[in-house]
Amino acid sequence: MTFSEWLLGKIRESGLSNSEIARRGGTSHARISQVLAGDAPGVDFCNAIARGLQVPPEEVLRKAGHLPAVPAEVEDEREVIGLYRRLEQPVRRSMVETMRSLLGLRVPRRTMPEEQVDDDPAPQTLSEHLAARMDRELARMHPDNAELVLELMERLRGDRRGAMETRESPRMGTSDVSSEPTS
Repeated sequence: MTFSEWLLGKIRESGLSNSEIARRGGTSHARISQVLAGDAPGVDFCNAIARGLQVPPEEVLRKAGHLPAVPAEVEDEREVIGLYRRLEQPVRRSMVETMRSLLGLRVPRRTMPEEQVDDDPAPQTLSEHLAARMDRELARMHPDNAELVLELMERLRGDRRGAMETRESPRMGTSDVSSEPTS
């Protein structure tokens, strides 16, 4: 993908006009048009676009070739951290517990929230406990945060499936394959 293609995608994603981005960033509409037409973006232009689009300058400078590329796994880690930071605190704790569970790490036992009704069956497994807790948290949170949580969970589920497909089974000496249906 060329810088022009990347920039056009970011502009469309922002929902802002080229003129508004230019005004916010301190560049001209004409310069944005020139770069979109294929002119090479300089460092000053990249910094102006970063301000105008409210994205990290490093991202724009990397896309323009002024900084070395970041490995894909680092990009994914940064995205997960960015999503995590946008969540409310109670949901953050739940996400940490979910990640620990996905990795097979010990999750501290916590008391069930008061909202659990006595006739609701108590979760028997950690997965059931986390699913019940996530359902309660998702029901209480702002819809934008709920979307972020679901997006992060889908990403984690995809990473877990990939790891499970390649992990060696200690009993059989063959690769385990996840039996979970893919979505």
